[in-house]
Amino acid sequence: MSKPAESRTCQPCTGCCDGWLQIRVNDVPVYPGRPCPYSTGSGCSNYENRPVDPCVHFVCGWRADGSPLPEWMKPSNAKVIVLFDSSLIHISDEMHFKPGYENRRVNLTLLYGRARSVE
Repeated sequence: MSKPAESRTCQPCTGCCDGWLQIRVNDVPVYPGRPCPYSTGSGCSNYENRPVDPCVHFVCGWRADGSPLPEWMKPSNAKVIVLFDSSLIHISDEMHFKPGYENRRVNLTLLYGRARSVE
């Protein structure tokens, strides 16, 4: 797993918390349209006590040590999360769109390289 770059911090970005990724936080599902219950939209209301998995362990591509991504690619600015090792959290599910989904954010996952088994 990547380690975070010393100089790049999450907050006030909440992309991974606000449902851009499909994760579980303290057994609460987080996905597009259902943000983490601790997300304030500009940070985490329980940051000091956030769970180790996925919150502490998750490092987006922008924060990864040695990341080639420029400053403007911070997810809160670019409105996209880059994952260099997406096999760690990628989950596919059925897609359900509400009426009027046009003009809404679209999340894309681009996978490169060979898949490896995660045990």
